[in-house]
Amino acid sequence: MGESTKFISTYLKNFLPQTKHVVIEHDESWISFFNSSFELNSNSKIVQVEIKNRKVNGAETISYLLEDQLKNTDFDLYVIDGPYGSKRFSRFDIVDFADAIKNGDNFVIVYDDYHRDGEKETIKVLLEKFDKRKIKYNINVFKGIKDVCLIVSENNNFLVSI
Repeated sequence: MGESTKFISTYLKNFLPQTKHVVIEHDESWISFFNSSFELNSNSKIVQVEIKNRKVNGAETISYLLEDQLKNTDFDLYVIDGPYGSKRFSRFDIVDFADAIKNGDNFVIVYDDYHRDGEKETIKVLLEKFDKRKIKYNINVFKGIKDVCLIVSENNNFLVSI
């Protein structure tokens, strides 16, 4: 939660006012700080959840303690920038969220810190899941000081050519 949250909330307020925006954050003090310096639009909400240690393929990683109602919700845009990075299978929650994505769905996944090995492992598992379920996608990595991986549904292929 930070600059991308401000950008998305402002965009929705001005261009897509009926769209719902859910931000997942674990740090109560960060939520308070953020709310003191920025006012989210009325269709944006912050859901505070705890983080937990979890094993993925035998490796320790940090995940959000997500309720099933969040995991089984259909979203169009996923911006993955938390929780803290792990050495292995970092930010693996997106793989759980992907269970709600079906072939033909409209989606955009923006995955921050892709230059790190743990994030690359997670994306590999996610893409294997998409392949197994025959979900069509396109992918591009935008390189800079930090890399960002963009994975989009077929109907959003134009985004990976930016």
